[in-house]
Amino acid sequence: MILSNNKIEIEVSHHGAELLSLRCNEREYMWNGDPAFWNRHAPILFPAVGKPYNNTVHIKGKEYTMKQHGFARDSEFEELGDGRLRMVGTDCISNHPYHFELDAPTSNISHPKITINSIIQ
Repeated sequence: MILSNNKIEIEVSHHGAELLSLRCNEREYMWNGDPAFWNRHAPILFPAVGKPYNNTVHIKGKEYTMKQHGFARDSEFEELGDGRLRMVGTDCISNHPYHFELDAPTSNISHPKITINSIIQ
C-alpha cells in the first residue's frame, strides 16, 4: 500500500503492516531490508516485545505459545481502503486469548513530517 502527498511517500506491506519505505524529495530514509544482514524494515511488535521464556506466556492460568516479538509482524493485514490495514485477532486464539483489531498504520502525512499510529481495540 502506498500513501503520499506532493513531498512524502510511504510504502507499507500487507504482510505485518511493516513500513517498507519512506521517501521525501526522492530520498529514501528506510533500511533496505537486505536479507544478508536483516530482512525486516520496521516490524510491528504485538502483542509482545522481546522473547518469552520458553516461547510461552501465561494468561489467566493458561499457557499460550508466543514467538519473539509476538505475531503481528508475521501476519497478513487486509486493506480497509482509507489508508489503513487491519488484522483481526480471531485467527490467533491458539496463541492469544483476547479478541482484538489492530489497525496500522493510521497515517497523517503533512510535509515536512509524517505521523504513524497503530490502533488496538
